[in-house]
Amino acid sequence: MVAATVGGVPDLIRDGVNGVCVAANDPEALCDGLLDVLRDPQKRRQLAEQGLVTAETRSIAAMAAAVEKVYRQVSTARR
Repeated sequence: MVAATVGGVPDLIRDGVNGVCVAANDPEALCDGLLDVLRDPQKRRQLAEQGLVTAETRSIAAMAAAVEKVYRQVSTARR
């Protein structure tokens, strides 16, 4: 993932960990980021692997499970 740091992108993409973040409205930075990832297969693999981890932890199922856990903790604590 190569993305501009707009909206919620910085909340999901950690530069150099699970993607590459570039400045918004900077086509040259976007191009440089894409070329950097395309030219480095090891980096591309590492970013992809971490991207999958991020996707799993941020999925709807994962978020629903986290909310359910909180509800269970709160309802158990009140008894």
